[in-house]
Amino acid sequence: EDVQGVTQLPETGDTLYITSSLKDVIVLRKLGLSAIAPSAETTIIPEDIIAELKSRFKKLIIFYDNDNPGIVASNKHSKIYEASEVCIPFKYLSEGIKDPSDFVEKYGYEKLLNVIKTEEK
Repeated sequence: EDVQGVTQLPETGDTLYITSSLKDVIVLRKLGLSAIAPSAETTIIPEDIIAELKSRFKKLIIFYDNDNPGIVASNKHSKIYEASEVCIPFKYLSEGIKDPSDFVEKYGYEKLLNVIKTEEK
C-alpha cells in the first residue's frame, strides 16, 4: 500500500500521473506535474486510495515504462483505475529510452513535456 509521493501531492489538480518509479515522480514534479508511483509497476494501488485520488484530480494517467512489463501493467491498471495511458514513444527504444528519467537524461525536460502532451490519449 506504499504509494511514493502521495503525501506530497497538492489538495486538488487537473491531472495525476501514476509512474513506475520514484525517479520518474521526481522528473515529472520538476515539470510542475503531479505524480505518484506504486512500489512496483505490477502493484495495484488499493481501491480506496484510487477513489480518494479521483476525488482530488480530474483525470489519472498511467505513465509506465515502454517495455513489455510496463505496457502489460499499464493496460491492466488503466482498466482497473479507469485511467488514460501515455508512454515514451517506441521510436526512442532503440536508444534505450523507456521512461521519463531516461528521456530527460538525453533530451531534457522541455522536450519531455512536449512528448507527454503529444502522446496523451
